Amino acid sequence: MSKPKFYLYLRRSWRQEEHRKIVALGPVVFLVATYLKTSPLSNLVGIYHAPIRSIVRATNLSEEEVKKSLLELERIDFCRYEHTDEYVSVTGALAAQLGANLSVTQIQGALKALDHLINDEGAPFAEELRAKIDEDASCQAKITEYEEKQAVKKLSARKPKKVVEIGSQAGSFYAHKQR
Repeated sequence: MSKPKFYLYLRRSWRQEEHRKIVALGPVVFLVATYLKTSPLSNLVGIYHAPIRSIVRATNLSEEEVKKSLLELERIDFCRYEHTDEYVSVTGALAAQLGANLSVTQIQGALKALDHLINDEGAPFAEELRAKIDEDASCQAKITEYEEKQAVKKLSARKPKKVVEIGSQAGSFYAHKQR
C-alpha cells in the first residue's frame, strides 16, 4: 500500500500570487517553502512536526538560513512556525490540496487528523483549525446531511427478524423458518 500523497505541487502554482511572493524572497526561501509543502512529514491538514534539523538535512541549508526563511514565510502568512515544539502550520494547506468544496469523507479525514494532533501529539495550531472547521457552516451542513443519509440507509437496510418455531416430532426437536 503506498503512502498518501499530500501537497502536490501543481503547475498552476506558478501563477498564484502567494507563489510569486515566495519566489520574490529568493531561492533559499523558495526551497524552504517547497520543502514545507512537500515534506515527507506532512499530512492532510498541513500541521506537523518539522524540526529545524530535519529541514537543514533535507535542504542542505544552514540552520541560520532555515530560521531566516521561516521568519520570511511567516511574514507573508505562508505558514506559522512554533519554535519551541518545532511544529509548522502551512496556511490553507487543506483547501490548497483538496479544493474549497470538500467532500464529507475529506472533512471527516481532516477532523480525524486534527483530533490525533490535538490528543496524541499536543500540536500547536491544531485546535484552532479544528474550531474553524467546526464553525464552518458548509462543513457542518455536509456532515449533518451525510449522517442523516446514513441513518436512513441503515433503517431501510434492516430486515425483519426471522421467526423460528421449535416443535417436536417423534420425540426430537427441530427448527424451521416461518414463511
